[in-house]
Amino acid sequence: MVIKRWDPFRDLIELPDTMSQILEGHFNHRLREDRPYRGMWVPAVDMCETEDQIIVRAELPGVDPEDMAVEIEDNQLILRGERRTLQDVKEENYYRIERSHGKFYRALYLPTPVEEDQIEAHYRHGILEIILPKIESARAKTIKVE
Repeated sequence: MVIKRWDPFRDLIELPDTMSQILEGHFNHRLREDRPYRGMWVPAVDMCETEDQIIVRAELPGVDPEDMAVEIEDNQLILRGERRTLQDVKEENYYRIERSHGKFYRALYLPTPVEEDQIEAHYRHGILEIILPKIESARAKTIKVE
């Protein structure tokens, strides 16, 4: 187990992302018509940690890898891009439009510093997987008790 210093401001900084997830998940049908930034959407993300790395998986089905960007800035992982609408069907011919299209943006604070020059990103079956190796000093160390 790794002991981490609690930062009360981290929760405050992450509050907008948390609120976006809650609102997108629970009130999704209402937000599509009412939100002021029509066309913006937030991809669902899983983040886990192993001894050596942080792994982030984002659901981005239908997004061309050329239309997405992954950035690291101030110990924050930033995902941005755009899912384009189908050009061959006119909006008036639809019965339902439930899938989000348009630009997306997601910023995640990383729990530990990472080796920025060794980050890998893979996109398969609509899932973007980002592997962020931890820097050596952030890895858990076992201390032998004598």
